[in-house]
Amino acid sequence: MNTTDNEKKRVPKRIVLFVGICLAILSASLIKKDVEYSSFENRTMQFFRWPDVNSVLSGEWFEVFETYNLDQVIGRDLLVEINTHILRALGKRQIDRITACDDDTLLIISYDFPQPARVGDPFTENVLIPLKDATASYGGQFYYMNIYPRDVYFWNSFPYHKDETVDDYHAANDEDMRDLNGKGILSVDTYGITEEHSDEYLFFKSDHHYTYKGAYYSYLKLLDVINANNPDKEPLSFPEWEKMDHFRPEGKFWGSLVSHLGDPGYKNTDFLEYALPKDYPDEYTRYEFGEPSDMPLIRQDETTEYGFFMNGDYGNTVVKTNRPDRPSILIIGKSCTDALEVMAVYDFNEMHSIDPRMFENNITAYTEYIKNAKCDYVVVQDIFEME
Repeated sequence: MNTTDNEKKRVPKRIVLFVGICLAILSASLIKKDVEYSSFENRTMQFFRWPDVNSVLSGEWFEVFETYNLDQVIGRDLLVEINTHILRALGKRQIDRITACDDDTLLIISYDFPQPARVGDPFTENVLIPLKDATASYGGQFYYMNIYPRDVYFWNSFPYHKDETVDDYHAANDEDMRDLNGKGILSVDTYGITEEHSDEYLFFKSDHHYTYKGAYYSYLKLLDVINANNPDKEPLSFPEWEKMDHFRPEGKFWGSLVSHLGDPGYKNTDFLEYALPKDYPDEYTRYEFGEPSDMPLIRQDETTEYGFFMNGDYGNTVVKTNRPDRPSILIIGKSCTDALEVMAVYDFNEMHSIDPRMFENNITAYTEYIKNAKCDYVVVQDIFEME
């Protein structure tokens, strides 16, 4: 028998061995207890779902099963970590859309900065103006509040930056504020905060949100603008940072961007911290979509993730403090509003919030909510899609 014949006989054995290993991994993954939540990836994992006729015919079940296998495969974290270490050893800075900078800052950008984000006419005409008109219908005040771009804040960390990028963003923002003011929309411009407090901890290095302190300065700016537009009313105020009670939960803070990087050994220096006034309301009632809820405003445990504030993101939250002498506020925005909502409970009798990602996706639902709630102040803090 020649060498070629021996090779032909060994090939099937290799195939059988490979298939056997794959089946062993699959079997072990199916037998082991499923992981409900990955603290490393900061998300809920896919569970096994039994097939039915409709899901099989539509192909949906196969997609779910594929995700299940990827999420629950035995040794998954180790495999992801090994892959990341190999890529980084090869000098890769770009891993799954994440740029890993020299100072361990993680940015969701490629080799060039994106063009400056603009509020834009469609969003202004289709969302902001209808919401402003609904607020004005009962005498309330409407505000648009910007968010400073985190990527621009860490501009010096990014290894491929262009010198004109920061100026471009600031110029685009200035033009946005002029356009909004020209259309009768009161604006809260927070861009100056980063220059005034550039040496303070305003943004996480490993997460796409600003820190509680970054939110704190944004909230102070909101109060300043509201007070300036209401000189005949009692001024709203929030205590100085040093004069509040400070808390820093124990445990490692896993920012959302670490999960994209796939490196649990990432040298993260981030931490959660929050500060509350000494006379923060002890009694309040919380509602989710009109139903009473016992969820806390701040988790009193060691779960160190951004969902620590307001217990996460919800479509519609209302917090009532039974202080009728104080005004009410509605804050519309995504997860960056969570920390603002915690602070607003201090100044306002009622704090309403809407997260567009989990609310009805039509402008009528928003205008009706505003007219029914009749909050003294309505604040939009983010750009979102609307039918």
